[in-house]
This record gives sequence, C-alpha cells and structure tokens, in this order.
Amino acid sequence: MRNTIRQVFHSPRFVIGFSIFVMILLVMLFYPLFNPGSPLEMIGVGTFAKPGTYVSLYDTVGAKTETFRLPDAEDNRIRKLLSDADRISMLDWFDTMGIDTSSISDISDTDALIDLWLANYDPSIKPKGMTMAKRNYYKRLNNSILEIRASDKLYVADLNEETKQLEEIRQSE
Repeated sequence: MRNTIRQVFHSPRFVIGFSIFVMILLVMLFYPLFNPGSPLEMIGVGTFAKPGTYVSLYDTVGAKTETFRLPDAEDNRIRKLLSDADRISMLDWFDTMGIDTSSISDISDTDALIDLWLANYDPSIKPKGMTMAKRNYYKRLNNSILEIRASDKLYVADLNEETKQLEEIRQSE
C-alpha cells in the first residue's frame, strides 16, 4: 500500500490535481464557517426571500396599476420573431410574384414589409417552379406574421370594488 501511494504521488500531474481538489474541498468546508453573512444572501445575492415572506394576491390585485414601457421592446419582439432570413425570403417571394417592392427602402422597415406582405400574400397561389417545401415555408412565415399582428394589443384591467371582477380600463395597439 505504501509503495502504491509513493508511486501515485510521484507523478507531478497527480500532485497538482490532488492539491487543487484539496483546496476546493477546504474552501467549501471552511469558508461558510467564517463568513458572517447569511448563506442565502451569499449564494443568491438577494434573490431568496425568508420563509414566510410572500406577496399577497389581494395586495397584488388591489394595487395601483402601472404600465412599464421599455425602449424598443416592440421592435425587439418583432425582430426576434421575424429574422433577417425571413425578411429576405419575403422579398424573394415578392420578386417571384412580380410585386413592386420600391415602397420598401430598407429591409429593416418592418411595418412596410408586413403591410405589403399582408396585402399581397395568398397561400392558395402556387408560383411556377416553387417546391411544396418552399410554399409550406411561406405558409409558416405567414402564420408567424399573423401571430405578430394579433399580439399587438395590450389590455389594462382594474378590479371593480363592487362586483369584485376585473374590468378592462383601456386597450392599446
């Protein structure tokens, strides 16, 4: 046994790895003992709540409503749903169908591109030379664009004290 341990500790790679492993174990065992802070604060940096600290549903519903507007949030959402490859494919479809795209000066003009698409795209049209896979791609793209347009509305509701029901205050587009 002694000879085996001597042979194992003879290798410099093993000694370095073993010393790193021992250092990690020592830090893991002794650091929490000498740290005066709470372990939950040490790990989560304020993301944990003490047991018993909860947000009441009644307080949440009865609170004053606020609308947070993030800069460029809608553009980022649309940019995520409609990639540059999709935009180029839309222009390719317009060119295939012979539709004038001179009204679109820039490919990043999302509103003009979507308006032109919704005005001209018809899933029943079968352009000559286009494969079924490509037509299905354009159908999926059209469904994605319709989903983008359908999610443009934001409803703000408030609790009616008399009926205890949520009622729509305003709708924004």
